[in-house]
Amino acid sequence: MVLKLFRQIKNATSYSIDGLRFLISSEFAARVEVYAYFWFLVLLFVIKAPLENYLIGTILFLVLIAVEALNTAVEVIIDRITPEKSDTGKRAKDLGSFAVMCLLMTCALYVGYI
Repeated sequence: MVLKLFRQIKNATSYSIDGLRFLISSEFAARVEVYAYFWFLVLLFVIKAPLENYLIGTILFLVLIAVEALNTAVEVIIDRITPEKSDTGKRAKDLGSFAVMCLLMTCALYVGYI
């Protein structure tokens, strides 16, 4: 049972790394978000921010990247199902984009608060 658990963890980690590679290589927005997070960390260091600001910022970044990955997954599925333009596909993509925008605004508000 323990061996099966470790095998499952290894497989899940491998799938997650593959997903991250695809996200970073295929989505310009994800790359920009990673760069922005790096500069956010630099800003925190320069202003000598307390540790909790690093923690909250990192949590927000991870949620943002997760939502970006889900948005990309929706786009990939919609493009696979129907390569031509459709109202349903557009709505699904727009909703994914809206979710990312909400998280970006949350991150921006947090940076402004700091």
